[in-house]
Amino acid sequence: MADHVSLQIDANFDPLASSIMQKIDRLHIRREEGLNCTIFRVPSHIKERDKSYYEPRMVSIGPLHRGKVHLESMEEQKLRYLHQMLTENPEITTERYLGMLKELEEPARRCYFESVNLDSKEFIEMLLLDGCFIIRHVMNFIFDVPDIVCGVGWSVPLIQTDLLMLENQIPFFILQSIYNLYMNGHSSSSTPNNPNLQNDRTERGVHSLVHLIVEFIVRGKETLPIESSDVLHLLHLFHHCSIPPKDQFTPN
Repeated sequence: MADHVSLQIDANFDPLASSIMQKIDRLHIRREEGLNCTIFRVPSHIKERDKSYYEPRMVSIGPLHRGKVHLESMEEQKLRYLHQMLTENPEITTERYLGMLKELEEPARRCYFESVNLDSKEFIEMLLLDGCFIIRHVMNFIFDVPDIVCGVGWSVPLIQTDLLMLENQIPFFILQSIYNLYMNGHSSSSTPNNPNLQNDRTERGVHSLVHLIVEFIVRGKETLPIESSDVLHLLHLFHHCSIPPKDQFTPN
């Protein structure tokens, strides 16, 4: 009789045991992916004193603050920046951007410490719009292109601060890939149809994305060189820019 009851109890727990094992399987997958994590949430006990140092006030970048009501106004601006990029280089269609980002979806997801609760279409759309926002905002500011956001003086430092928050990042290789496609392979003949960009190019034909963002972040300050392939995200690039060149470094 006791054995019969035991068998019944075991059978009743089968669905629960199966559910727990599925969670463990997912945990193992996340542990392997975690080896490449570069984007995290700031621990809550650190943010307790003042969240404004750690949470965006103007624009959300990436999934961690996506959809917050006070950041919605910039969602339209993201679409404007994408439209600007499509207009300046009409050969590169929205479909081409999305197809390229689809191939980068999995490595991009692995950059986040926690699971991103967006389906594939939502995630790719977020990468495209957020990436276009960063690239076009930086370029419009650097090249003095008329821009409703850059034209409001007080918004620029707030956006700059938001773009340098740990919780407000997308992987740099996503930015670089969007920029490369936008510039159509960095060829001088494919410089987008914008006189500000055509009249201000490096010897290679176009500005590197790292060069543009460094100029946006530090405004002419001398920094150590870094390859785009070594940059994890914008905050990482800012940290690199904060390291003084060797000839200016004095050990303490």
